[in-house]
Amino acid sequence: MPWDRVDYRDLTAKQKEAFNFAKLSAVLADYGFSCTRVVDDDKGPDFVAYHAPSGRMLPVQQKSALSVHWVYEGKGLWIAFHVDQVWYLLEHDVLRDLVDEVTPQARFTPTRIREKRYFTHHPSKRLLAKLEPYRMSAGKSV
Repeated sequence: MPWDRVDYRDLTAKQKEAFNFAKLSAVLADYGFSCTRVVDDDKGPDFVAYHAPSGRMLPVQQKSALSVHWVYEGKGLWIAFHVDQVWYLLEHDVLRDLVDEVTPQARFTPTRIREKRYFTHHPSKRLLAKLEPYRMSAGKSV
């Protein structure tokens, strides 16, 4: 039976989340992680990533774009997001600090200031340069 590739734009929100989880899990596998989804993730992790080489367990919130939000502050959550099919993984509070450093508070919209959130599909080149250490690239398939 021939298989047709799906068009991401045709997927529902839940299907996109599952699709992105599968893609991200494959990338993380190249770095020694195995991932397990969390079913009830109210303002918590979407999945737990176990890093076999170090034995660390990372609670990860998966996002469709670079996202910083006050509800994640101080929780030890890691944020995984992609920009142009490149995945990034870093602690939320580290990401928040990088965004605050590169995007001055004066340039934030009133919504950003009121709701303490930042979301973008197109981070600046300067911010992407700061995120470079957290970039994760897919390796070759077996």
